Amino acid sequence: MKTLEQDSEVLGTLEVEIKKNKKRFLQTIKTIQDENVSNYPILVAFPSFTNVDIGLPIHEGQKLSFNATTLEELAMKKVVNMEKIDEFRKLYKEKKDTLCIFLLEKPAPQFIFIPV
Repeated sequence: MKTLEQDSEVLGTLEVEIKKNKKRFLQTIKTIQDENVSNYPILVAFPSFTNVDIGLPIHEGQKLSFNATTLEELAMKKVVNMEKIDEFRKLYKEKKDTLCIFLLEKPAPQFIFIPV
């Protein structure tokens, strides 16, 4: 089981990577929305030494890498329960000035909304 210190380290790394790559991440989200791919773009953050079969790669960092995906892909791959989609859309809209991050970290993956 992870300790609070380990969680803080992961969140600190996530914050640093987002600050360094904010422009790229925001442009990726804008492109997904402008091209009518989805109204719900999501960044997948995961340990760099891991292969992830969700989304398309947009950044490879030393500790964390990022892929771009959509709510629709996560639903199709059953990462998000179909019964929770409307609830997720509502939350996503409420958090409009944030980046939606799907953090693939043990003990369990989680969605995080980070202000931009």
